[in-house]
Amino acid sequence: MTHAASPNPLDRPDLREVLTHLALRCHSLPAAVMAAGPALEDPRVLDNQFAWLFDLLGGAADVVQLVTAQFGREIESARGLALEAPLLLIVLPILQRRRRVGHVVCLTPVRELADDPLLASRPISRSSGGSDPRAQLLVQPLPDRSAVPTLIQALEWWLHDLCELRDAAGHIESFGRQLTDAYEELALLQKVSRNMNVVRQPRQFLDSVCKDLLEVMPYRWTALKLSEKKQGCDDFADLLFRAGELPCDRQHLLRVINGIISNRCDSKPIVREEGLSCDCPELEALERSIIVQPLADEEVVYGALVAGGKIGEEAQVNSFDLKILGATAEHVRIFLDNVGLYDGLQKMFLGTLEAITASIDAKDRYTCGHSRRVAYLSRELAIQAGLDQAVVERVHIAGLVHDVGKIGVPEAVLSKPGRLTDDEFDMIKKHPEIGVRILRDIPNFDDIIPGVMSHHERFDGRGYPHQLKGAEIPLFGRIVGIADAFDAMSSTRTYRRALSSDDVLAEMRRCAGNQFDPDLIPHFLKINFAVYEQMRDHDRALEQQSGVAA
Repeated sequence: MTHAASPNPLDRPDLREVLTHLALRCHSLPAAVMAAGPALEDPRVLDNQFAWLFDLLGGAADVVQLVTAQFGREIESARGLALEAPLLLIVLPILQRRRRVGHVVCLTPVRELADDPLLASRPISRSSGGSDPRAQLLVQPLPDRSAVPTLIQALEWWLHDLCELRDAAGHIESFGRQLTDAYEELALLQKVSRNMNVVRQPRQFLDSVCKDLLEVMPYRWTALKLSEKKQGCDDFADLLFRAGELPCDRQHLLRVINGIISNRCDSKPIVREEGLSCDCPELEALERSIIVQPLADEEVVYGALVAGGKIGEEAQVNSFDLKILGATAEHVRIFLDNVGLYDGLQKMFLGTLEAITASIDAKDRYTCGHSRRVAYLSRELAIQAGLDQAVVERVHIAGLVHDVGKIGVPEAVLSKPGRLTDDEFDMIKKHPEIGVRILRDIPNFDDIIPGVMSHHERFDGRGYPHQLKGAEIPLFGRIVGIADAFDAMSSTRTYRRALSSDDVLAEMRRCAGNQFDPDLIPHFLKINFAVYEQMRDHDRALEQQSGVAA
């Protein structure tokens, strides 16, 4: 009779612990215990003080032959057998989820064994502390054959009890793991959600996602790549956000992820695992275990979140890995949707401001494009000064609207050829305050208004409208004032021609500490003015087309 090979129960830590405890309980019977697989293959005697009883019948292999000869295919229903020798052979199935995973074979002596020639004639291969182990048996209260049903029931109860304890411990351990996983998932998603508020700094958020994932997931590295298919991602579509030690150089990983983004049409995760087929051959050369979670809008894949190189005893990708990567990807998708909306609103807002300021600049035929150019120079100076990206954007807005108050100045004064009278100049000097009155009711303009009010203040205190000096002048005002003066000197006026760039920069250096903040001028001089000159030349061409002398 042949049977398919099956693992021995003792090879499984959970069952090995159950059977070890059963053997300890059987010390009180007395009884020797053996464990074997579902078809009684690979029998193993569990060490205890009566294990030598199996040697009385020739060893574990002979006991298996005796059991299979007696019960045959009905082994799963075997419960007890009284042998010709004064021994009881009790066989119990080991069940797990109603499936037989092995057997317990218990060999128990009865009273007659003490007087049976078998005990004296069969050599004993085991000893206990140097003494004959048969002496231990002779002093034990041994049952008779009528006790078989009771012994079987006791063993069944013990085995069931131990299996229940094992299952309960397994459930507790599993629940503990689930609780830990849930806590880690919630903690991660809470952290990601909290960082999602920083819509103006998407690069920092995307970088933090990779780092936060690496702290929770047992992987060696994580990466995130986006494409220009997603609105608002243009500025970082070529970047690879990553954490941990990559398995290859950055360019190779970029090519692999870009290929996945280009060839996929849904957000179904891609799992590459040793021994399993994967429909993405590019992943085969990277890692033994990788998860790629595409980021998609409907059928358009615009990015991918990747975790690779699982570490630990369980090197296979599991449901927790897929769940936490998928949940994080959903948060990233929502964040990028918000970035796209913010980007659209920001462009619409700036476009509206540019249209308004362009209409104001049009009142003065000599200042075509002035506000847009001042905004650009203000932005570049803020960048050179090392200000935060969010502050840079606010400085840009301050530059755009710095002259909005000129809408309240008579056009005849703005367009007057030649120099202004003192009264006319007093009208011009009112435009910062008029601008503040126009802007003060706009939400979230609290940081813009000081720049508008103070962009004509001088570092030496001789400016207007409040004769502030030095650090009393708000930073936005000092920045916009430098940009405004540079563009004014670079533009033609009715009373003078535009100065050359070299002459303007020389004047800026000369006036540092008097008109301008001396700490900002060195940063201003580092600006690459090529873009500014293109803007200025374009605006001059528009002036000429409209019949205005440049």
